[in-house]
Amino acid sequence: MKRTKQLARAANWKFLLFIAILIVVLNGIGFFIVFRHPTARAQADSIPHYLATIGMARPLPQTLDPAKFSNRDVAAAYQPAKEIPEILAQQPCYCHCDRSRGHRSLLDCFSSQHGSDCDICVKEALFALQEHRKGRSPEQIRTEIIHGDWKTIQFQD
Repeated sequence: MKRTKQLARAANWKFLLFIAILIVVLNGIGFFIVFRHPTARAQADSIPHYLATIGMARPLPQTLDPAKFSNRDVAAAYQPAKEIPEILAQQPCYCHCDRSRGHRSLLDCFSSQHGSDCDICVKEALFALQEHRKGRSPEQIRTEIIHGDWKTIQFQD
C-alpha cells in the first residue's frame, strides 16, 4: 500500500510537471505568433507624418538657401527643397522630427537649420531628388523611403 501511494504521488508530480511545461511552451508559441509581425496599425504608426497631396502642403514653407552651407552634402540636400518642394512635402522623415519638432513632412526639415544637422534628412532629400530625376512619382518615392531605400545614399568625401 505504501508503494502504491508513492507511485501515485510520483505520477501526480510528473503529470503536473508535464502540464506546467506544456503551458510554458504553448504561451511561448502564442507570444511568437502574435508578436513576430507588427500589425498593420503598428506599421502605420511607425511611419512618420507626411502630406499625402500637394494641396495639403499649401502654403509651402520657405526653405533656407543652399548657398548658406559650406558642407557640400548639406548644400546639396537643401537644393531639392528649392527645386522640388512639392515632392519633399509628400515624404516622411525618418528622424521622427514630426514627434520632436512638429514637422509635417520632410520639407519642414529644410525650413530651418535642422536639415543641416541631421544625416537622415540629408540622405532622404538627396534620395528624393535622385528618384525624381529618374521619373518616379511622389507616391513611388514615398514607398521607397518607407522601405528604407534612402539608406543607400553615400556622402561625398
